[in-house]
Amino acid sequence: MKRLIKWPVILLVSCLAVVTCVAVIAAHQIEQLSDSVYQPLRANEELPQHSVLFSKQEKSPFSIALLGVDERGEDKGRADTIIICTINPNEQSAKLISIPRDTYVEIFERHMSDKINHAYAYGGTLLTVQTIEQLLEIPIDYVVKVNMEGFTEIIDAIGDIEVDNEMAFRSDGEAFKKGTIVLDGERALKYVRMRYEDPQGDFGRQNRQKDVLKALVTEATKLQTVRHYPQIFEVIEQNVEMNLSFDTLMALRKDVMTSFQQLEQYYFTQGAGKTVDGIYYYFLDETELHNLQITLQSHLNLSSKTRPPHTEQIAGILNF
Repeated sequence: MKRLIKWPVILLVSCLAVVTCVAVIAAHQIEQLSDSVYQPLRANEELPQHSVLFSKQEKSPFSIALLGVDERGEDKGRADTIIICTINPNEQSAKLISIPRDTYVEIFERHMSDKINHAYAYGGTLLTVQTIEQLLEIPIDYVVKVNMEGFTEIIDAIGDIEVDNEMAFRSDGEAFKKGTIVLDGERALKYVRMRYEDPQGDFGRQNRQKDVLKALVTEATKLQTVRHYPQIFEVIEQNVEMNLSFDTLMALRKDVMTSFQQLEQYYFTQGAGKTVDGIYYYFLDETELHNLQITLQSHLNLSSKTRPPHTEQIAGILNF
């Protein structure tokens, strides 16, 4: 299912304001921060494996995976938020797909099937990316992993945020009334994690994540937030990892911003949730999945014979 949405444009404009503000006061710190959170996903990776060199005349489409990982204590964690974005700079367009955490998939080269968010527990970021590639039949070029526990620290560093809550509910002992509510870091995490009381289930949880992210970026753009940037940088360094270098970030920034002005968001809505042996799974509709695969492949300018760069092109396994 496809929806043309406006919130990413608002989010992107807010992000641009943050970047502009920070670039003036802390450009050197940003470069140092980017270097500290950089982690290559594949050996010898400098460019997307399926693309050609960037040029002014022709820029290659690329894909980004955003993983929100719930790591607590000694627990390896789960990738409870999985968002894939494909960007085509030449068309100046972007497509966004959220994969429900309970989606029942074949785990890459493990000869087993399980929830897609469990791939992270079995093999970290790399296995999660390989499983996504196998499911969507597209290569994933760039990955940003965020530890959701650090999410609370980021909000506390920036300041409380306001969101418009569409329904009253309780989560982890906290009551959230309907209407405008104020959230600190701990309450925000409980707010986005709730899904069992939501009639929309995991889809409702994804919408709350979106609302919190919008509010977070809006708060971050305020002038009085500037004094908190050193603390914010420290939190990001401790909780974010990505295979995007500072130079790559700067090279892709304009393409991302331009493409997000024409963004389409897709949801898996034709599947069905079922309980098997007491465990809930979301089973995708094969036709819907196939149509999305074709849409993403076309957006990335991939031929029907193109396949993701799986283990034969991967020389090492990362721990992040």
